[in-house]
Amino acid sequence: MCWMAEPQEKNDPPWGNTYWLYGSPGIGKTSLAHSICASLHDREQLAGAFFCQRDNPNLSKPINILLTLINKLAGIFPPFRTLVANHLRNDPNLSPESVNGSLFLDFLRELPCQPKHALIFVIDALDECGDDQSRPVLLKVLIDATAHAPWLKIIITSRPEVDIHDFFQVLARSSFSSCDLATDQDANTDLRTFAHSQFDLVVKRWCLPTPWPENSLFEQVISQANSLFIFIKTVILALEHCKDPNKSLKATMQTSDGASLKSLYGLYSSILQAQMVDCDDNFQQMIGVLLTTAPYWPLCKETIAELAGVRPYLVKKWVNDLSSLLYQDEATNGGVRVCHLSISEFFLSERCDYQVVLQDTLTWCRMPIRLFSGEFRTSAVSSSPSIPPSLSALHTLTFQRDPSYPCSYPYQASLANGLLNPSSCIEGNCCHGQCHHCNGLGTLNVSIPSTVPLMDTTLSLDPLTR
Repeated sequence: MCWMAEPQEKNDPPWGNTYWLYGSPGIGKTSLAHSICASLHDREQLAGAFFCQRDNPNLSKPINILLTLINKLAGIFPPFRTLVANHLRNDPNLSPESVNGSLFLDFLRELPCQPKHALIFVIDALDECGDDQSRPVLLKVLIDATAHAPWLKIIITSRPEVDIHDFFQVLARSSFSSCDLATDQDANTDLRTFAHSQFDLVVKRWCLPTPWPENSLFEQVISQANSLFIFIKTVILALEHCKDPNKSLKATMQTSDGASLKSLYGLYSSILQAQMVDCDDNFQQMIGVLLTTAPYWPLCKETIAELAGVRPYLVKKWVNDLSSLLYQDEATNGGVRVCHLSISEFFLSERCDYQVVLQDTLTWCRMPIRLFSGEFRTSAVSSSPSIPPSLSALHTLTFQRDPSYPCSYPYQASLANGLLNPSSCIEGNCCHGQCHHCNGLGTLNVSIPSTVPLMDTTLSLDPLTR
């Protein structure tokens, strides 16, 4: 791809150093981003990458994209590293929180030279990062950066969300390039290749005769997938735990219909029906807990069961049976996540017989956290859309320990949104460095304004004396 090959010279006609690849959920944007990164790495042109994820607080903040870009450029380009080091020496108060777009642009302007070849930074799923206010701000910084540094190029993948679409619409066409993946002429060929490779895995697992599935059934899968790679992947995952792959695949295709998300949601419904998941309050409560807590931290099955008021064996069975929709993330000590963002959206949609309304999901729940000195206390936390008038502006809440839950994470997640004002750590010198300010344990007071929804915050801890 010549767009990636060489840096644009200052006297050359502008062709744009930003490439926006967009498409509907499940069309293969993340797979494409991984492929692009691998290709750029082989060519020694990969500046770095950031894969956004809505249910991961660290991967859903726009500032972290900028910090990652600065970090990666400093690591591979010595003149840039020298500039950053000098700024850190001259300004000891400089912190990740104080870094902004103007500082990054200053770095680029002050560079005495440029790399020998273009360096490309890849951002995947930008729509899962920030909101419609913060994303355009980040995009403006990136566009300005590529204008000041012709050697720097940015590849962005996302859904065509309104704010992202509108941002590129008002830009001069010479400043960026774009591609609608749904209109890519090679998309159908790539989908077929991917489907064949995935079905080959099923053939090996079940010792099935080839070719499998039969051509008419394969074509039906391709038709109903409607260019969505996630459709193929979910079908394959569902076949891993079925009793008969032939019957399971045919049954799945009979219950999937329509095009695009309608077909995908039909597939998700058929998986729930095949696993005979009862459409009752217990299941909805479990899914509601999962979706509510995921933006802060994925919880283990036992904790989900406790918060949802459901017997633990039911949650374990549902997670195991729905392994094509849910999975346990070993990076978070077995926390349960959805396999794809579209699954969360399915459970919240009217197309789902098990539709979940998050604000009504939990009447009362307990947020897990450990207090120091080995003492444990538990208090109920309302998850209604607003704080009940009967509660005071300063809530005194304590939490139950869950070994799978990182001790400091709730404070970091809630304080980052600027809604809470912590006091000093109680007996900070006696916490052995384990206070909030050290990103560890500790006790602190947090004031919650009565207008702040509880589910947008992590609430407060009562000072616990020894």
